[in-house]
Amino acid sequence: MNFKKNYFKKFFLILCIFLCGISCYANSSFTKHEEEVIKNIMAFRTSLSVMEFANARAKIDEYRKKILSSEECKTLSEQAQLVIDTFLVMETYNYFYEADNNDPHLKDIIVPQMKKLEDFIKIHAEAEINEWLYTVAGDVISCSLRFLPRTEAMKKGLVIKDYYLKALSLNENMWYTLVNIAQWFFQAPAIGGGSKDKARTYFEKAYLIAGTTAEKYYTSIMLSQSRFADGKKEESSSLLSNAQNLIPESKFVKKIKAINLAGHDYFYYVTHRDNIDKKLQKN
Repeated sequence: MNFKKNYFKKFFLILCIFLCGISCYANSSFTKHEEEVIKNIMAFRTSLSVMEFANARAKIDEYRKKILSSEECKTLSEQAQLVIDTFLVMETYNYFYEADNNDPHLKDIIVPQMKKLEDFIKIHAEAEINEWLYTVAGDVISCSLRFLPRTEAMKKGLVIKDYYLKALSLNENMWYTLVNIAQWFFQAPAIGGGSKDKARTYFEKAYLIAGTTAEKYYTSIMLSQSRFADGKKEESSSLLSNAQNLIPESKFVKKIKAINLAGHDYFYYVTHRDNIDKKLQKN
């Protein structure tokens, strides 16, 4: 029993490091306009990958004021606003985390957003929740686990996969959800339901259905790292080059290439960041 508890605890801690976005919902579906706004946010998030930390933070604040202005909000449901706000919160969290993964501000950025999402889901019927909201809720819980007491973290950790599966039950071709649940299966121990085979299937499906530049960029990177972990270095390198061709100045791709050159895949890196960063700095 202690072995199982420790195993699950380790898995949930890994997951939290990794992961890191009301009157009518039309049966949980967003309008075409709301879907377009989310696509634009994905493009915006991708554009930040070429910027330095301070500049990216300023751009996020500027974008938030624009996209969540009083006039724009009139065209969006409260649920869509919450999803959009969550994406921007996560992007801010990611940049603080990248600069210093022990920054004391991290908890204050992400935990309140988790509670906001939990409250929303709690007071609304399951049929009202959109697939995007289920997905970003899973993401935010993942980022928040490291700041929670052990028992609470283990309990909430079990919700993440459930939210991703609920999202896919609403839309089986959600590329973003597919990538995230692929990471869940990749990192989870077999005893906890993890499966590298399932992870590969989800990564590959996400890659095949990716349509926009942002979608192709992100899925190419994640699939490349899955291939690297499988020992398929040439295929991994080709996929990573595809991502770089889409965003030539991407700092994220540059860092992943350095991680791969050091002999590690990105999934391994996020659980051993401090040691690998020291190695990279020496080089």
